[in-house]
Amino acid sequence: MFVSLDAMRGIAALMVVLYHSPTLFGPIASRGYLAVDLFFVLSGFVIAHAYDARLATNLTPSAFIKLRVIRFWPLYAAGLALGLCREILLIASGNHYALTPGLLALCLAAALLFIPAPLASRDYQLFSLNSPSWSLLHELLVNVLYAVFFRFLTIPVLCGLGVASYIALALTAPASGISDTGFNLPGTLPAIARTLFSFTAGALLFRLKLKAPKISVALVLCVLMAALALPFGGRVYDLLFVALMSPALVWMGTACTISPKLHKLAAWLGLISFPIYAVHRPALAIAEAGAERLSLPPAAVGIGVLAALLLGCTYLAVPFDIWSRRKLTELSAVRPIVQKTAA
Repeated sequence: MFVSLDAMRGIAALMVVLYHSPTLFGPIASRGYLAVDLFFVLSGFVIAHAYDARLATNLTPSAFIKLRVIRFWPLYAAGLALGLCREILLIASGNHYALTPGLLALCLAAALLFIPAPLASRDYQLFSLNSPSWSLLHELLVNVLYAVFFRFLTIPVLCGLGVASYIALALTAPASGISDTGFNLPGTLPAIARTLFSFTAGALLFRLKLKAPKISVALVLCVLMAALALPFGGRVYDLLFVALMSPALVWMGTACTISPKLHKLAAWLGLISFPIYAVHRPALAIAEAGAERLSLPPAAVGIGVLAALLLGCTYLAVPFDIWSRRKLTELSAVRPIVQKTAA
């Protein structure tokens, strides 16, 4: 169900990879950071679709939180492990950017508990070992808030929360846009606002059940890629994307037509989207350092690391993620929910 949303998630994750690798591919995804806001909308929609009925009946907030931690933890841990490998390589090579062993141990201990550990030497990044983890933490926290306050979150309340969080985002967003919000401590306030707004917009899309026009998924994906590749932008563009384009793309994606031939491809893109997002940053950092040391053509290294990500993340999704979540579910004694669209 909603396999078109899987395709959107996969394409958006690949655009994030391109955005984070300008030295390898050039600036071909200048607005790729806005994919995070699309992820938040998708999360709100899918969480409401998958859990609203259960939260209203027999699923307690504590059980829901366990389910969400289980969903996040294996791939988050995989990204953390790769980030740790990168730090060890930095230390071994005597790189001036490397963390001291003490700070590395502190960051690792905090990250294992999913706790931010901002360091002045790392521009106060919340997660120095794998910077995109900030958005996973924000998504997990907003999921928790949704479950805890579920019985109060009527449609009018969600509308009010959406308006309030968007005003907060508009007031706190930097003049240059929201590209640098979220990953470090100074950008926390606008990041909270963009998370709340986009997640709320997604939940409202499900609750309101507005009928979307049936259009080709290829068209929606092309619009998405163009929106994330725009070579110019700034604060106004970012705010418009968050408020209008991102929810509209998800809304249209819920009614997209997709041919049987593309169905498997779309499902695969959704399958690898979370693994790619979880591990891509340290993988790119290792590849970029290797390319520089060995004087290799950046484009060739870029193609190689992208191919490795696609192949490796297919394995991370199946069997690693599925096996890990099954084991964690057995240990936690929480009855899982079957979802065709990963939240």
